[in-house]
Order: sequence, then C-alpha cells, then structure tokens
Amino acid sequence: MLLELKYSFSKSGAVYLIFRFLTGFAGSALLSVAAGSIADMYNDASLANPMATYTLGPFLGPVIGPGYAGLFRKIVIKNKGRPPPEARLLIGMAGAVIAPISLFWLAFTTYPHVHWIVPILSTILLGVSVLYTFTSIFTFLVAAYRPYAASAMAGNSFMRSIFAAAFPLIADAMYHHLGTVGATALLAGLTTLLMPLPQQDPTIRQN
Repeated sequence: MLLELKYSFSKSGAVYLIFRFLTGFAGSALLSVAAGSIADMYNDASLANPMATYTLGPFLGPVIGPGYAGLFRKIVIKNKGRPPPEARLLIGMAGAVIAPISLFWLAFTTYPHVHWIVPILSTILLGVSVLYTFTSIFTFLVAAYRPYAASAMAGNSFMRSIFAAAFPLIADAMYHHLGTVGATALLAGLTTLLMPLPQQDPTIRQN
C-alpha cells in the first residue's frame, strides 16, 4: 500500500514506473504464497473450486477498481476537495441492499432438493455486502469523528461484540424451532428493516 501511495501521487514518469514495478514485484509474492496455502488446505478432489475463486480475484480488481475510484473522485471534485463524511456511506448503501438479497437467496435455497452450490453462491453476495458495509462504516466513523476516531471505532466494536456474544445464545434455539429456511429468512427480514440506515444526510449527524 505504501508503494502504491508513492506512485499515485508522483508527478514524474520515471518515479511512477519504478514504484509501479516495485508494487507489482512485492504483490507477486501473494500469487505463490496463496496458492501454496490452498494446496495445504484442500486435497485433489476438492481443489477446483478454491483455485477457481483464487484465480478470479485478481481479474475482478482491474474491472471494479476504476469505476469505484472514478465515482469517489467525482464526489471529491463536486465538494471542492473536501467531501462530507456521508459521502463515504455510498458504498455502504449498496452493501445494505445486497445483504438482504443474499440472505433471502440463502434462506430459500436450503431445501434438500436444491443443489448445494446454489446456496453457496449466495454467500459470495453476502461477503460483498459485508465488505462494502464494514469499509463504508469504518471510513465514515474516522472521517466524521476525526479527533475522536479511536473512541468512535471502540464504540462500534463494543456494539458489534455485544451482538456477536448474544447471537450464539439464541441461534441454536432459533434454527431448531424455525428451521434453516425460517431462521435465515428472519435474519434477511431484519437486514431489510435496517437497509435505510446508511443515509447520505448530514443533518442526521448534526442533530
């Protein structure tokens, strides 16, 4: 990341090329190390799917990255170089929509007659929503409460830890009484109710 910052703000073509090379050189280690980790965790019979996912990753970055970066660049320009903290919630709004979709998908594809890969595929969207939501909220908290960013993050971690500690206490009973479909659909419904929370409205924070 430090190497990327260097060439991102460089105004010299030579410096850009040098640090671009060093970034690629350092990043190339991940290609071999990650493949070795997959080889350690999976046998030959189950190797295909993890390797397909691993191979897909590097290709998604160049596809999604430019559009994502271009969007936030427009926001920065629109706000004259000082975007409000709420601008960081844009990607979180997308995550808030994706989360219930993925959970409803998961809930109603867990029947025995449905092929196992169908609910597994829903977890890809779930992972995307988690990444979008966490990245957005963390960035918003730091931008909005910069002098007290550590305290804001601590409060966020405290609340998440409470839910993380409480949920296992009710999860077993919930899935036992409601079943896989009903319990997961309940979670999907809760995330649907929470979907409007990441709003780009500065007046909410001011009040």
